[in-house]
Amino acid sequence: MGQSFSYLMKFYAPFPGRINSQKEYSALFQGFGVFLAIILFFLVSSGAVQHIYFEHDDWDFMTKLAPGMVPYASPWQKTLSEGRWVNWVWSLQASNLPARFIYCLYMLGYCLLCWLSSCLISSKFFYRMLIAFLLFFSVPFSSLSLWSATLTPTVWLSALFVFSILTVGFNLFLFAFYNIVIFLSYSAMISSITLIVLSVFPCFCVEIVLFYGASYLLGVLTSFSLNKVFHGKFGIIFEGWRKAHSLHGIEDLKINILKVSYFWIDCFSIYKIEFIISFFILLSAFYFNRRQTIQFIFGSFIVFLFETLIQVASGLDVPVRSTYWIWCFFIGAFSVFIRAEGPDTRIKRSVAFLGAVPIIGSGVLIWSEAIQHSTKVSEYEYYLKNRIEATGAATVYACGDNQTVPALKDRAYRALRLAMWKQYEINVQPGPDAVCEAVAPLPWTDIQLMPDHTAVVRFPAGKLDTTSP
Repeated sequence: MGQSFSYLMKFYAPFPGRINSQKEYSALFQGFGVFLAIILFFLVSSGAVQHIYFEHDDWDFMTKLAPGMVPYASPWQKTLSEGRWVNWVWSLQASNLPARFIYCLYMLGYCLLCWLSSCLISSKFFYRMLIAFLLFFSVPFSSLSLWSATLTPTVWLSALFVFSILTVGFNLFLFAFYNIVIFLSYSAMISSITLIVLSVFPCFCVEIVLFYGASYLLGVLTSFSLNKVFHGKFGIIFEGWRKAHSLHGIEDLKINILKVSYFWIDCFSIYKIEFIISFFILLSAFYFNRRQTIQFIFGSFIVFLFETLIQVASGLDVPVRSTYWIWCFFIGAFSVFIRAEGPDTRIKRSVAFLGAVPIIGSGVLIWSEAIQHSTKVSEYEYYLKNRIEATGAATVYACGDNQTVPALKDRAYRALRLAMWKQYEINVQPGPDAVCEAVAPLPWTDIQLMPDHTAVVRFPAGKLDTTSP
């Protein structure tokens, strides 16, 4: 019994990049500056840094609401609907921080996670850069990065866990603790990190998937228990947009299985290039080391099965942005190939490079499209801020439908109001009927200064929708 416990507590495995000396520790971040500089150049050239964007429900994590504003889904409410207790703790500080600082903090944490994960996989600069870019330019995170305030604790906790593996080795109990904590921030990251770990330690696939499943369930139990103590509900209450479908019989089971089958059809359609390339990469890895490749595939199958069963049980709609764990399977395939026994030949590097380039290139394009779409909103908000400040008005009303402005066609009024309040301390209130009726017959202009020195933001047509999230 004592020997078994010692085995679990001292679960180390040598791997390229493992830090055993001060020299290796100092060399860990060599090349990180280059990676960070390239990412920063991409973000600046695409406009993401100049005009930062947050999704509508992300503002609640970092905003002290203006007088009269009702929260859409506050961090406290998210503890009951999604079990995000770590995010609630983070929101207590985030509400005091500038939006731009939070965005930069998130991006730095995400870059660290990508770089440290690549260091875990390989000690060679070429492979580290390749894996880091594969991780960064992922399809899921092109959308997830629009919730950068929410995900800041997730990426930093994950980066810290990977760093702990690099510095002290891999420990199953630390792995389980990480899974429980990260469940209280963003549960989809559990399977993602598990697949990275599996690709590095495939010979321990059985132990890893057992602790993965057990700690995932412990995370659920912890979240449910906290909700019972503070909300009086053992469990979570899903928000309507998630379209949860509970199991009450065979018919419900059939419906949920059908939903999950559509989910996988969509995934294979979206990730068809990545799945094809990963298949050939794993086939190449199988040539070098059959046993470790089979072990990784076995462990990955268990993770995929576990995620699928969770969807069948809950009946939740799972958006593409929540499939980062599938992306990490692709990274795992490259990891198994890179770490396969045998000399690091030019052919091996060429195979890895040729497999990675199409995925990275596609990721860059998807990220660029997402950023260009979102920065239009932020650019308009900045324009609106300058127009309002030019009037010198202390009170600002809004009349008309903000979605009749092309840049805001997908932006709810409440999100616009939160963004203006958090970034510029401008409270754009819904205009009373009397005010909107008074400006209606006047020649149209986007900002109308009234005789009482109030400013009215005039949207081209329609009526302001104050009920949408």
